[in-house]
Amino acid sequence: MAARAHGESGPGPVDGAGMCDACGVPAYGGETFCVACGAYLGWEETGGRPLLRQPPARSGPALPAHDQTLRLSRTVPPVPYGTTHATGGTGEGTGRATAYGTDGHVQIHEGILLFLACPDCRSDNPGGRTYCRLCGALLRPEPGPVPLTRWQKLRKRWYDRPQQWHRDRRWLAVPLALPLCFAVGAFGGRLADAAREAVPAVQDRFSGQAAVAPDRVEASAQEPGFEAGMAVDGVSNRFWAPARKGAEAVGETWTATFERPFRLTALVIFNGASADPKAYLATGRPTRLTAIAETAGDDGRKTVHKEVTLADQPGAQDFRWGVDDVVSVTLRIAAVHAGAQPDGPVALAEVQFFTRQGR
Repeated sequence: MAARAHGESGPGPVDGAGMCDACGVPAYGGETFCVACGAYLGWEETGGRPLLRQPPARSGPALPAHDQTLRLSRTVPPVPYGTTHATGGTGEGTGRATAYGTDGHVQIHEGILLFLACPDCRSDNPGGRTYCRLCGALLRPEPGPVPLTRWQKLRKRWYDRPQQWHRDRRWLAVPLALPLCFAVGAFGGRLADAAREAVPAVQDRFSGQAAVAPDRVEASAQEPGFEAGMAVDGVSNRFWAPARKGAEAVGETWTATFERPFRLTALVIFNGASADPKAYLATGRPTRLTAIAETAGDDGRKTVHKEVTLADQPGAQDFRWGVDDVVSVTLRIAAVHAGAQPDGPVALAEVQFFTRQGR
């Protein structure tokens, strides 16, 4: 490759018109890169001539000069440098025409883009070019993607999920659902029974309570003067006591019978011989009872058991219970405290029964 003339710093724009040696597209004076393929046009041969081949000679009659100009620049006519284009008139100026001009706007004449500024070097290029004539940069870079809005991102994330994962999850749900089905089958009945019992229990807790008096009371044994009826006489200084004393009283029973079935919501027991602490501690008293409720529902007679542990103190002790269709309640002594007199009676002062108000 030949050295450039003295004073030149490197390959520069090509003077004169010719054709690109790579693609054959016409190239005009002052262009460094091809308008179509972007090939560099500034290389020189050994003799100092640019590597541009001249257009082939046309066979046949020659076209007029203006026809050749139109054929070579059908989209954008070649514009010599140093000529200023305007939107009207024929005057000439001394300044260079630029794509954005002095005020930054693209110069358009009769609907044709005259010049386009390079985004990199800001040099002027005819409107029909693809690459910059000096630096070879793309004159019309494709715009980047428009940023998505927040809702578009959410929709894309939701609808563009891989379908393969959906199928995998469906297959995974089958083995997970089988144990669940077995569990529901095994414990579903118990859960349903618990739900049926929970609803009345809540109603019992927040409804008013009404006392229910038994129609008949009896005991397996009783000390003379301390009959079974004294446990339901409404006073706490008289009591029922079995005939046996001390620990021998374990197993003795007291029973209250009701002619009309009712829902038993609470059982209240006054333990010992009296509400007075001194008299209470002097006599024996039960410490644990077994309550047996007999029911007469549509499915026949049944019994419900409840273990009742009594606090060793005088006064009322409340025990919540929810049993439907109760016709009798039996209290069996399971454990006793002999008190200050080991051979004294085992006293049970008062027993009360309650139901839901309005039933």
